[in-house]
Amino acid sequence: MNNDRTTYRPRYLLPVAGALLFVLLYVIAALLYPGGSQADKNAAGFSWLHNYWCNLLNDAGINGEPNAGKWWARMGMVVLGGTFCVFWWLFFRYAGFARPVRYLMTACGAMAMLLSLFLSTAAHDILVMISGLLGVVAMAATFTGLYRLKWSRLFWLGMLNLFLVLINNLFYYTPSLIRMLPLVQKITFLLFLVWVCWICRRMRDCR
Repeated sequence: MNNDRTTYRPRYLLPVAGALLFVLLYVIAALLYPGGSQADKNAAGFSWLHNYWCNLLNDAGINGEPNAGKWWARMGMVVLGGTFCVFWWLFFRYAGFARPVRYLMTACGAMAMLLSLFLSTAAHDILVMISGLLGVVAMAATFTGLYRLKWSRLFWLGMLNLFLVLINNLFYYTPSLIRMLPLVQKITFLLFLVWVCWICRRMRDCR
């Protein structure tokens, strides 16, 4: 176990690099987004307060103009999916999970991210539900690993992430709050990326 943790330490920063690349692609896609949001269909450009990430994946902006940033956004989703697959595989290995469990949990996470590539289709809501359920399986295993390793701060930061996911769902199903959802969604996702990067840093530094 100790030998595994020291031999592969540089690999633990691969998900960090993937997360940073995703953020870069996200920003490029946002800069190229033509305009329109749920709050104002004629607004210019991407609104960090009113647009959702999935708006960047669409062929056209909400204002009807062609979306030049869609390919950057879709590349971002591919990068993000690969990033989480690498992260979960490395973490489950580090935490001492058996190989079949590592395959199963990583597959659940991979499927969740793969389904996210199709969020711009008419099946958006059902895909969100299915990918969310698959993500819960991978997350449950992640919490188990953090508990095994006694990384209490990271465990509770992950719990905060789960709480924010619940808040996202509350806002989504509450008409009076849904206008705030795009901003809360971005805060939740940013904190999740920070959490993943912190776990990677901890794996790299611990011997």
